[in-house]
Amino acid sequence: MDGFNFKFYGKIDVAGIQKKIADAAFNWDEFSFRQVRHKVHREIKTVPLIFNEGNLLVPKYWDYFELFRNEINEIQLIIEETNHGKGTLHSAVFINLPARSKIYAHTDAGAVFSVCRRIHLPIITNPECLFTVDEETINMKEGEIWEINNDGKKHGVVNNGDTDRIHLLMDWKPAG
Repeated sequence: MDGFNFKFYGKIDVAGIQKKIADAAFNWDEFSFRQVRHKVHREIKTVPLIFNEGNLLVPKYWDYFELFRNEINEIQLIIEETNHGKGTLHSAVFINLPARSKIYAHTDAGAVFSVCRRIHLPIITNPECLFTVDEETINMKEGEIWEINNDGKKHGVVNNGDTDRIHLLMDWKPAG
């Protein structure tokens, strides 16, 4: 992978996604696989759209996927046009980092990180939410699409704000 920590892909309007999340009234505590399996994620809450607990490289579609299918398709087009050409989305989850909480600094491991691109789309955030990879820290704004190069790199997030931070987290595998 290239020698970057963060790569900006563009921006989309997330007002429709915000409304759908509010209207769906997610049970943020129902799915706890990531929090239980990875202790550094113990403070986050997750709603899966595409996620396979057994093998992240084999997409599994969850009930809420259909509600967000059009938005996912739009994001996939941006990823394809911006950098990677055709590919497959192997996971897509909404992650909620509550106000005044954090994802502890850690290094990820596993095959998914060597073959997939990790994409973040902030849906709801605040200026006090900071994402760090290695020694570089940024504040991602709502609607910005970012690739995070965290393969073998220490990274973490702190939400010092008074509002929850919700991202759409995706793993994109380029074709070929």
